[in-house]
Amino acid sequence: MGNYGTPVAPTALLGFALEPAARVLLGTGGTTDLETTSWPAQVYGAPIGLAAGAGVELGILTNLGFSSVPTITPFEAANFEDPLAYEVSGEECTITVECQDVKPQVLKEALGTGHLYILGSEALITWGGGCSLKEMPLVIEWTSVACKAPSAANIGSGITGGIFTFYKVIANSGLPWSAFNAKERVSLALTFRALHDTAKARGNRLGSLYLY
Repeated sequence: MGNYGTPVAPTALLGFALEPAARVLLGTGGTTDLETTSWPAQVYGAPIGLAAGAGVELGILTNLGFSSVPTITPFEAANFEDPLAYEVSGEECTITVECQDVKPQVLKEALGTGHLYILGSEALITWGGGCSLKEMPLVIEWTSVACKAPSAANIGSGITGGIFTFYKVIANSGLPWSAFNAKERVSLALTFRALHDTAKARGNRLGSLYLY
């Protein structure tokens, strides 16, 4: 025991060791696909996922990840040796997915300026020359399948799952359909960039993460 402090052993809470099994949903109907009836949506302006039946699932994914990085900039001051104040001058949030399921709705969104026409049991996609990109929500729903995950929701001892809701994204990777090969399964590596929803309060403009 020290005179001024006593180290203790760390507490191992294996319920927080996550192994997320996820599915990704794209709100192809635009931001109106976001749910609006939950308590967080009505009180905090933070929708939890999409409305029931809305959007299209991206299906089997060989890769999934996202990165959200704020840019921290110091105030320049000539009369101080070290910076004393900082500000958030930007935020970069991107979601990357590699799709095995090639669905018409996903192809249309990847093409950016495209239009999808359903012709009965067939589909037609046109693109090129459009003036704007379509903004849409993107949702990652996941459940922890780790052996030590709690059997019931208890955020104090572990995480059983969660929902990432990105309010507005655009597909900025284009359509990287790199090869037509009958001996190789098609895999589309897509990147989405989250945009600020300026209609929402600061601190709630890119998205929400619901944990249970």
